[in-house]
Amino acid sequence: MESSQKKILIADDEIEIVELLKVFLQGNHFSVAYAYNGEEALAKFDSFKPDLMILDLKMPKLSGFDVCREIHETRHCKIIIITGYPNELTHVTKFLELGVSDCLVKPFDLTTLLSKINRYLSENPQ
Repeated sequence: MESSQKKILIADDEIEIVELLKVFLQGNHFSVAYAYNGEEALAKFDSFKPDLMILDLKMPKLSGFDVCREIHETRHCKIIIITGYPNELTHVTKFLELGVSDCLVKPFDLTTLLSKINRYLSENPQ
């Protein structure tokens, strides 16, 4: 594995989710930044330059969908959508067009999430 840690940006308006993911991912040797709304996520994205983003769909200021659209237009990043609203995933074609790698419904299994993260980060970038 590379000597530098892979960077993951977590964007979710639920503080408990962010804290859980932050501790879990840091414990698995990832560098982590986080945001609690869509605008903050875009600002952190530009400064942190993550390798992968874990993005909630329903957030204040900008939705996860809006954040995906903005990121897709500017640069490539692996994105895993997380949501507590499974009916929102019916628009999966739109997400795929915006470069989303995967979608998980809350509550999700952390081992499954880690497996997906490792798989997507080991893929060759586009």
